[in-house]
Amino acid sequence: MARRHDIAALVFLVMLCCCAAPAPAQRPFQYRYGMDQGLPEAESDQIFFSRKGELWCKYPLGENLSRFDGVTWTHYRTSELGFPGGLLFRGENRFGIWWEAMGSVRPARIALFTPQGTWKGYSIDVRGGAREAVHHQESICERVKISIVT
Repeated sequence: MARRHDIAALVFLVMLCCCAAPAPAQRPFQYRYGMDQGLPEAESDQIFFSRKGELWCKYPLGENLSRFDGVTWTHYRTSELGFPGGLLFRGENRFGIWWEAMGSVRPARIALFTPQGTWKGYSIDVRGGAREAVHHQESICERVKISIVT
């Protein structure tokens, strides 16, 4: 009788060990993206997640930005957006994601990626106690006041 209990205990331990081994579905996974998978450059020097959970990558040369929504990469050439020197991430608010032009651009330039997925470019001119941003979009010039917080 004791032998039957020993065999049952042994079978139970073997089954327990088999169940404790990680199944393939439980193993962590990772994806590696690089130029072979379509990224414009091999390295990124600025990475952040937007409020929507999208991954943004800026590359060292400043000529490209990439946005990953979890399924698809979308690439932007900064020169095609009107920012040939590249863009630096500056922040995000309810209006969208703000970028600053790299280099010694005068007047200063900023870009906005809106929640609707469009780009807007602004020139910043310092005048008096406020900054006046002139939005350039084809033949339309829209003036926006941006207060300076001191």
